[in-house]
Amino acid sequence: SGMAERLADRAVSRDQPTEAPASGPAVLNLFAYTGGATVACASAGATVVHVDAARTAVQWARRNAGRNGVGEHAVRWLVDDAAAFPSREPRRRHRYDGVVLDPPSYGHGEDGRTWRIERDLDRLVEDVQAVLSERPMFVVLSAHTSGRPPAWLAERLARGL
Repeated sequence: SGMAERLADRAVSRDQPTEAPASGPAVLNLFAYTGGATVACASAGATVVHVDAARTAVQWARRNAGRNGVGEHAVRWLVDDAAAFPSREPRRRHRYDGVVLDPPSYGHGEDGRTWRIERDLDRLVEDVQAVLSERPMFVVLSAHTSGRPPAWLAERLARGL
């Protein structure tokens, strides 16, 4: 229980620097939830920027990372609007070798704006394209939206990249 509070205190806000340490491939995990992809990428040697708007999800992910032997140096933990985050990264000159996206079907962003995958996914993919390094390794897109087959996601990803 005490560990959870210490981890909660260490989750950073969107106002703090976001650059991951400069060793291994840099991976951006958006809508990162409880950190499965973050743990997998960091365990494989990547440095990860883990972004989720839910502070409790980031706390949980941080605990999961610790339980899986992922060191604090490997992950930058951010509580931020995952849909808006990549649009700000080009100004910071941050680039990523890989991006993991698992957006919700519906949600709320900053200032009460709503997120709808049908309306907002294309813009998100364009923003992701702008933060990819010169030689990106991967972009993974998954979604759990009923009525949208994998081909729909693939089309949007191909169109934006």
